[in-house]
Amino acid sequence: MSSHEPALEFKDIVKRYRQRGVTGTRDVRAVNGVTLTVHPRQTVALVGESGCGKSTLAKVAVALEAPTEGAVRVLGHDMSAMKGSALRKHRRTVSMVFQDPASSLNPRWKVLDVVSEPLRVQFGGSSKKYRSKVVELLLEVGLDEGYLTRRSDELSGGQRQRVGIARALALDPKVIVLDEAVSALDVSVQAQVLNLLNRIKELHGLSYLFISHDLSVVRHVSDYLAVMYLGQVVEEGPAENVFDDPQHPYTLALLNAIPPDTPTAPRPARVAVRGELPDPANPPPGCPFASRCWKVQDLCREERPDLAHVRGQSRVACHFPNTDEGDMS
Repeated sequence: MSSHEPALEFKDIVKRYRQRGVTGTRDVRAVNGVTLTVHPRQTVALVGESGCGKSTLAKVAVALEAPTEGAVRVLGHDMSAMKGSALRKHRRTVSMVFQDPASSLNPRWKVLDVVSEPLRVQFGGSSKKYRSKVVELLLEVGLDEGYLTRRSDELSGGQRQRVGIARALALDPKVIVLDEAVSALDVSVQAQVLNLLNRIKELHGLSYLFISHDLSVVRHVSDYLAVMYLGQVVEEGPAENVFDDPQHPYTLALLNAIPPDTPTAPRPARVAVRGELPDPANPPPGCPFASRCWKVQDLCREERPDLAHVRGQSRVACHFPNTDEGDMS
């Protein structure tokens, strides 16, 4: 891979599901035209509230789900066009750490079996064949050889997630997708795991797609930030730019919800986001955020804004970005 080749690239990704209901069958667009790039050694954070399509995009990234439209490229190879042995072989380059370490690890398996599973699937053989490799991986994530024979229900949440990270590293990937990887952990354990992830990233030259709803966590790990709403990216840019000068009203509302570091710390202008996410099977004709936005105008309800450059590398999908309106509740 050249230094200019994207590590992970989504191109116009659409993911539709057929949903059965009392009134019949309908199409639900979980992801609606997402284009996003993760460069080598970069951490791109994807944020948004539950139901916006983040986890669906994560599954598409690691080929657990196939996109309905669009392409997924890893190290320049179109994984969305691969099948069978070609796809299985190329899956070595991208792996995933899941949200809930309790449910993502088989409680009947010993840690040796859990961590060696990707190796056994790719290359065959028994868990014992990979014992030395598993010990090496456990040491890397801060666990010793004594954990080999323990089962996941004998571990703490932080220990389970370390095992999940060791499993994700087993095939020496270049890209790791982290789907809410610290959200189920206590705050003190979150910090330990985030420090571990940063160290591993630097050691192995990894790229991360870091998916989270918690911007206070994202702030400490991301190089680039993409904000997702109703299946599409509404703002993206270098993380420092987005945090310091958010352009989209939804981004401003998310940032406003972060507790201040101290009680006397300055807060951004107070904003109020009312109502729930629109129905993804029946999205609004204009801006997807129009029904909840305090700045909405007729144009917003009629015309969907394009994701357009506002400054430097930043882009926003908003007809009226970045206005200083004081108290907007």
